[in-house]
Amino acid sequence: MWHLHLTKIIIFLITLNLFSYARAETTLPSSIGPTSQEEGNLLWKEGKKSFEEKKYSETVRNLQRLTQRYPASPNYLEAHLLLGKSFLELNEPTHALQPIKYFVENSGKNETGMKARLTLTQAYMNARKFHEAYLVTEEVIANSLEKMSPEIRLEALLLKAQALNELKRSERASQTLSFAKTELIKLANSNESLKGQASWLELKFKTQVCHEPPLKKKLEERETRALLEAHGNCLLEALVIYMGVLQSKAEKWSTLAQTELISSFHHYAEECKNPLTPPGKRSKKQLVQYKTELVEILEKDCELKKQKALEILSSLKKQIPTSLQTELDGVINALGKAL
Repeated sequence: MWHLHLTKIIIFLITLNLFSYARAETTLPSSIGPTSQEEGNLLWKEGKKSFEEKKYSETVRNLQRLTQRYPASPNYLEAHLLLGKSFLELNEPTHALQPIKYFVENSGKNETGMKARLTLTQAYMNARKFHEAYLVTEEVIANSLEKMSPEIRLEALLLKAQALNELKRSERASQTLSFAKTELIKLANSNESLKGQASWLELKFKTQVCHEPPLKKKLEERETRALLEAHGNCLLEALVIYMGVLQSKAEKWSTLAQTELISSFHHYAEECKNPLTPPGKRSKKQLVQYKTELVEILEKDCELKKQKALEILSSLKKQIPTSLQTELDGVINALGKAL
């Protein structure tokens, strides 16, 4: 009898071992895989190097692997920040949010943490999450201590103004920008990027005013001409602000300002070619004739504004660094084709 029991036990153990072996054979390989301190160090070294060389796709590849596989790495926290910044540079703000938020949550409210919050704000702005961006700027401003760099507070004010503007709170946005410009004047040695950013925002707010639609949906000829006269003069005033951006020597903001200005003049050109319908009753034929004649008049008016704009830009060309004169020439050429 005991021989029978022993046989059953042996069969059971053999079956169990075979089952365990089968499971081991069919288990999927780990997505994490083996790790080593040497690889973690190499990933950080290569990731940081590629970031400094502005090879952001390589940075993402290296630092994603590091943050997924090496939580004990001494560079684990900073890797999240560089990873998020790289996603921002690659125009992938939604992917940038998680790593930057991780860094912010684990860096405290010191100067490093506040700077990271500004990066987080920019990620929210680029992802069009303007309310979240606004809330982060409020946190930075509230926690700006005297021992911190005043430029952190200033950048937060500029980003706050931008967020408010996107939230359609134009009056508060203008007030915040005005306050930021006052703060900027107090900083004798403020960096060029902040000056450029402030001037770019001022230009953006100005061009929005230049495009404000009329209160009425139908305008008489004299009203249409007066409206476009006002819009044209507004854009001429915007040219002076644009020159302020160029004088800051901040390449990023100069490029954005160039795009904003050219776009605004294209918008103005479209206004000249497509006037609003006049009040009163007209036949289809009369309306076509009216618009044809009016467009001819408006395009002459707009041509005068274009020539004035080109004269202003040419006269101001000597006031900017030689390195930026080529960029200004590009704007002059683009405006020459816009109208």
